[in-house]
Amino acid sequence: WDILFYMQHYSCKTRLLDWTDNLGTALYFALTGYKPGVRPAIFLLNPFALNDYHKRKTRYRDFYDPNNLNYKGKYSYGSMIQVKDESGVSESIDFDGAKIWWDYPLAIYPIRKSERLTSQDGYFTIQGRDKLPLEVQINESEDIWRKIEIPEEIIPEAIEYLELFGVNEFSIYPDMVGLSRFLNKKYNL
Repeated sequence: WDILFYMQHYSCKTRLLDWTDNLGTALYFALTGYKPGVRPAIFLLNPFALNDYHKRKTRYRDFYDPNNLNYKGKYSYGSMIQVKDESGVSESIDFDGAKIWWDYPLAIYPIRKSERLTSQDGYFTIQGRDKLPLEVQINESEDIWRKIEIPEEIIPEAIEYLELFGVNEFSIYPDMVGLSRFLNKKYNL
């Protein structure tokens, strides 16, 4: 699982979706790559309600420990890695017949061994058999997730907020890659 978490944090496509319980981190990612005319957004998630959505099948409401997602003792990382076929549709690799038993995404609590995961206050959802996005699978009226669009007129103040509170490339990515990005941006290199 640690390998899978690292893969996700270094831009490898997986069945994982990053979440945070830190507003500064969420705002940073919402505003990264901001282009005028495109409304950035933050998605809020109630992970307990998401996992309770599965309650009929799993009777489990808390965060899942990823180590307990095995299917009859058969598991491979291959079923958690996404690949695209010729038409661009994401499919999961099935190296050894490993099964994904859940339909909807599950909220999982990773052990935070990665500096990026720790600095971002990270959590994950892991996609189930249904490959549609969470906001398509589960209606917003279920009160499991909510989309908050950031009005364009407050974006300069939001960026100033991030700068004042030290949320930047290096605080989000506390490694050489993050430090390089931070210094390049700070000194216009």
